[in-house]
Amino acid sequence: MAEGFEGYAVDFRARTATYYMAGGGAAAFAIPDPEAEIAATFDAAAVKSAIGEAQRLAPGYTYRGFCRKVAAAGCAGYGVSFPGRRVLYMGRTAETHVEYFPD
Repeated sequence: MAEGFEGYAVDFRARTATYYMAGGGAAAFAIPDPEAEIAATFDAAAVKSAIGEAQRLAPGYTYRGFCRKVAAAGCAGYGVSFPGRRVLYMGRTAETHVEYFPD
């Protein structure tokens, strides 16, 4: 946020992360394969569990492991809004889970 970003989107199907500037403009980067197939069915409870591990920095937590877990739970991608203080996780058929930033 301090650098002027207002959010970013991660797309596991396209293997990209796109960062958006508050004043316009974007930069897209390739992300590594999370080494997990994206499940056909979206499991919001499993996505929430992976988010909880990340928030607690559970022993053994890694971002790559997080990506594997949410993909295995059917998450095809997620979008982060810094001003909106939330993350929208989305499945292949547009099921969603909204996670609000902790206070």
